[in-house]
Amino acid sequence: MVRPRSESGVGVVIDSIGSSIRSKSTAIDVRQLGTVEYRTAWQLQRDLADAMVAGGTHTLLLLEHPPVYTAGRRTEPHKRPIDGTPVVDTDRGGKIT
Repeated sequence: MVRPRSESGVGVVIDSIGSSIRSKSTAIDVRQLGTVEYRTAWQLQRDLADAMVAGGTHTLLLLEHPPVYTAGRRTEPHKRPIDGTPVVDTDRGGKIT
């Protein structure tokens, strides 16, 4: 069942979603956010993950962000782009994407 989100009216909540047909129903909070700055969306993801660990609901974010490179911990300085596209340093491993 799909129903509007009650607290803000933005997005929907989907009920009866589970990992298998025998699993219990779990509501998913679907948020349609439009265009959001990368750092803002990243912080929202971390906040929602913390909330879910503390017993909150599952949340699906539908959004896009302006172009950005993300630089993992193994990104070497000479590999950073010089075309003016923003680079966000992240806490993940790996190189630049």
